[in-house]
Amino acid sequence: MSYGTPPPPPPPPPGGGYGAPPPPPPGGGYGAPPPPPGGGYGAPPPPPGGGYGAPPPPPGDGSYGMPAYGAGAAGQLAQWPARALGYIVDYALTIPGSILYFVGMPKTTVVTINGQSTTSTSGGNVVLLLLGFILLLGVWVWNRGMKGGQGQTIGRKMAGVSLVDAQGQPLGTGKALLRDVAHIVDSIICGLPIGWLAPLWDAKRQTWADKILNTYVVTVPK
Repeated sequence: MSYGTPPPPPPPPPGGGYGAPPPPPPGGGYGAPPPPPGGGYGAPPPPPGGGYGAPPPPPGDGSYGMPAYGAGAAGQLAQWPARALGYIVDYALTIPGSILYFVGMPKTTVVTINGQSTTSTSGGNVVLLLLGFILLLGVWVWNRGMKGGQGQTIGRKMAGVSLVDAQGQPLGTGKALLRDVAHIVDSIICGLPIGWLAPLWDAKRQTWADKILNTYVVTVPK
């Protein structure tokens, strides 16, 4: 028997340990946030279409940034023979007015008899001259201006082509007539039709007048 011996420690609490933490909450972790819907942390949901930053699909014709060249148009640049056919038909419409104008013009006649030349000038026919001029002007404004400003003259419709601007829209009457005037530069080099033939080698198949006004001739269904 000794004095000052400390008493024995108290028996351990049920469970066999001192200060053991309570069992973890259901799920096996302390304080871990529940996973977000979809199984990831902070990852944005994929955009519609299954890709990130992918460019939108191209238009129906498979090209980016190309003009549509008007509703219903095939959008392909017309070949030179089709363009030439349309112009020939349009020019044929001016033949009646040209004949009247020519017949009505004053004419100079030179007659040579026995080495002697005699020159005479007729006064012409003012009525035929005026009628021919009005007919030529009317056909030009109606066919090349009004109808051409909507895209198709008589000749272009027969050839299956249409005239449009860079956005694929009709030019309007004023700009269509201005384009016809600009065709003067297509024959400006020694009077040769070099500019008229430019669509044969030009990448955009434009005449020089087309380049000045930024216009295009494209194929359309007949």
